[in-house]
Amino acid sequence: MPHEENGLLDHHNQLLKILPKLFGKLSSDELEAIIGWADGVHIKQGEELFRQDEAGDSFYILLSGSLSAAAKDRNGVQHIVGGIKAGEIVGEMALLSDEKRSAAVFANRDSYAVKFSKAEFSALLKKYPGLMMRVTKLIVDRLRVSIGSEEEEEECTVMAVVPLSPDTRLREFLDPLLKELSAGDSLLHLNSKKLDSRMGTPGIAQCHGEHPDSMRISAWVTRQETKHRFIIYEADPKASNWTKRCISQSDQVLLVGNAWDNPGLSEIESKFIYTGKNKNPTRQRLVLLHPGDSKLPTGTDRWLKTRKVEMHFHTRLGSYKDIRRMSRMLSGKTVGIALGGGGARGFSQVGAIRALEEAGIPIDLIGGTSMGAFIAAGYAYGWDPAALEQVIKKTFKKGALLRDVTLPMVSLSSGRALTRGIKKCFGDTKIEDLWLPYFCVSSNITHAEKEVHRRGYLWQAIRASGGLQGFFPPFVLDGDLHVDGAMFANLPVDIMKIFCKGRVIGIDVSPPVDLGENTSYGDSLSGWRILWKKLNPFAKPIRMPGIGTILQRAGEISSIAHHKDVIESKTDFYLSMPVEEYGLLDFKSASKIIAAGYEHAKKEIDKFLGGDRSLESKQIYVPWWLK
Repeated sequence: MPHEENGLLDHHNQLLKILPKLFGKLSSDELEAIIGWADGVHIKQGEELFRQDEAGDSFYILLSGSLSAAAKDRNGVQHIVGGIKAGEIVGEMALLSDEKRSAAVFANRDSYAVKFSKAEFSALLKKYPGLMMRVTKLIVDRLRVSIGSEEEEEECTVMAVVPLSPDTRLREFLDPLLKELSAGDSLLHLNSKKLDSRMGTPGIAQCHGEHPDSMRISAWVTRQETKHRFIIYEADPKASNWTKRCISQSDQVLLVGNAWDNPGLSEIESKFIYTGKNKNPTRQRLVLLHPGDSKLPTGTDRWLKTRKVEMHFHTRLGSYKDIRRMSRMLSGKTVGIALGGGGARGFSQVGAIRALEEAGIPIDLIGGTSMGAFIAAGYAYGWDPAALEQVIKKTFKKGALLRDVTLPMVSLSSGRALTRGIKKCFGDTKIEDLWLPYFCVSSNITHAEKEVHRRGYLWQAIRASGGLQGFFPPFVLDGDLHVDGAMFANLPVDIMKIFCKGRVIGIDVSPPVDLGENTSYGDSLSGWRILWKKLNPFAKPIRMPGIGTILQRAGEISSIAHHKDVIESKTDFYLSMPVEEYGLLDFKSASKIIAAGYEHAKKEIDKFLGGDRSLESKQIYVPWWLK
């Protein structure tokens, strides 16, 4: 739990500014009375200010730092339900009720607050009755914001950039990143020398956390948060007091290392991050630097094994494209592409990717289901649309996947040709070694749930995601059976939204209405009868899709039924590809399907972007059949 400090000298002026903003115009007597009842509190990073369900006997005003509120659901799983920034009040419901705390509150980074006990503040309310009306208004305003009736302001991002060794080529990464981030937003970059200069006190950056100057630094940085969109702390390449401060005062930590170095924990990580004492560690992201001419990363799993990072990124030194992608990631302007399943119709997504590239729309993250999983993997692997088309033609040759028909004890096909084709494309590449962050979705029928694959061998994840049930045998991973991901998430834009803090584009190849104009065949239908009709030139053929098409469509329908809500709430741009004329197993028409996808996507993108060609302020595009 936090410890209290008696001195409010360093934060007296902050309170004088904050209190009128919270409670409205106050007299000098009211201000001094409130400040006189305040007790200083220092909440260390990861420490709880108070716990859920404990008595609400006090409230706090946050002076510096950042807090999060977390509540447990009925299953006891804790979820973040809100954030508190400097200048805001927390625990205020204790003033009006005797209810227990509805959520726990903990510090995202080292924070300072002032505490008011309920009994003491009640005495103030009796002395200054007009204050009760202001308190009530404050609580009502907070409730209004919490239910979304007001838009949240864009907050300052406070981030520590931590080199994992003295040999890390940090300047080649950080200097162009700072330039890119500052091009569109106000940015403050601090290293130990810059802070000493700004504060006018040599050596102040290296003071320890309990030093009196520590509160002075925190108060100064808090003032800077109102002036800048980004505050970037550059840590020392060693476990110094400044490095410790950078980590403890940040909302997120960017761990930067040379990909060719030892992947073990650095001294900084061992001392300040992975100490085993922090219940709510700062969000961590790993950046691995590669030579500019690198072909494909390897061995990333060794870096991830000992770290608990939210995401990891591969960056080629000297690559402006990679730096811009990193900048979008950090500024919440990421563009994520979700690709849907749909058999051969999924090839149209290759054309859509080409159209997106030509329009200058970046792709920072990519994921998919079934055929979308294969195409997304190829793009994350480094293939451009032209290369993807060639790979598709070789992998999905006419009839290639239909040659290994087997005794239908488990499935119609043994799946040998499909598995060999995928393995030939990607070999032993692992998902974590792809240039772009990637995921794919399969249906885990052992546990009756969708499974998102973000680690492990790429070919296995693709095979699990694209195993059309009934046609191919289920794929076994860790003893569980996996079939086509279309059963749960044929267009995984909802999953992409979890990873993508920016814009989400969904590319769909499964129409809501399909497989129409079928022959009414009576009470039963024999395969021999269909075959005879096809062989006899004088017989009227029976219009009926094949078994593979029916199985694919049957697997999609539950996911399609939920499309509307997902698309409306999770996508910023939606492309529904007009490929109904092509069969789900029409692999021989790959080039035509890709071309059709390109032409359609190009027209829709032109309409969507309009004259300014910008993705920033565009509204969601909803197709006619969802209106």
